[in-house]
Amino acid sequence: MRIRFVILLLLGLYAAAYSSEKSRTEIVQELFRVVENWMGTPYLWGGKDKGGVDCSAFVKNVYKHIFNVDLPRTVKEQQFVGTLVKDKLEPGDLVFFNTTGKISHVGIYVFGDKFIHSASSGKFVGVIKSSLNEKYYKKCYLFARRVIKLPPYKNVEPKVKYYIGNYYQSGKPYKIGEYLNSKPIYIQYPKNSFDELKIVDKIDKKIVLFEKIGGNMTKFRLKTGNYKIILSKSGKIIANEDILVSRIF
Repeated sequence: MRIRFVILLLLGLYAAAYSSEKSRTEIVQELFRVVENWMGTPYLWGGKDKGGVDCSAFVKNVYKHIFNVDLPRTVKEQQFVGTLVKDKLEPGDLVFFNTTGKISHVGIYVFGDKFIHSASSGKFVGVIKSSLNEKYYKKCYLFARRVIKLPPYKNVEPKVKYYIGNYYQSGKPYKIGEYLNSKPIYIQYPKNSFDELKIVDKIDKKIVLFEKIGGNMTKFRLKTGNYKIILSKSGKIIANEDILVSRIF
């Protein structure tokens, strides 16, 4: 028992000391790409791969792939890794649930109260996206653990403030880091602050959209992928932003 405690303690210390040359955005985007590739994998108790996987093995696989961290195999052991989250959840945090009268289920928090997990029962089973606000999960949610501390956001303000995001039912733009390919993406900006919009596919470096813009808002749709949005005025680049367009969020 003492040996197991020491191993788990060392895991926690390692996690706190984790560092990467990648930016926070790059790490989060990689995390989203990896979990997206697991979506639809069937649930299999004791399963460890894409032929079938249980909740703790799914978490273990993702952490090994993204962070090169070997998490313990079971939920019972994973509940002790890292540190207890006392503030706002961040992408990559482990979320734990009591579904059988004890700690019995784990998933990976991603964004906007959503988490990815391998569900064993319910309307949908296997690796799916669920919300912490769903009645069932809200009732059995226990706590979250932070195994990896992400780098801070770069504190870089564009010369002209603007907002980019999906429009929600409120009709107001909300600045986020990941976007749905099923919804239009809006850019709102001070009138006459930009006159050109260019969107470049970061993988093949091709320009997928180039247009003259005016007023104080423009919108467009993009397929799933990684892009750089470049906003210019009189040929001078004033602001640019990397975005990830996904089908799962």
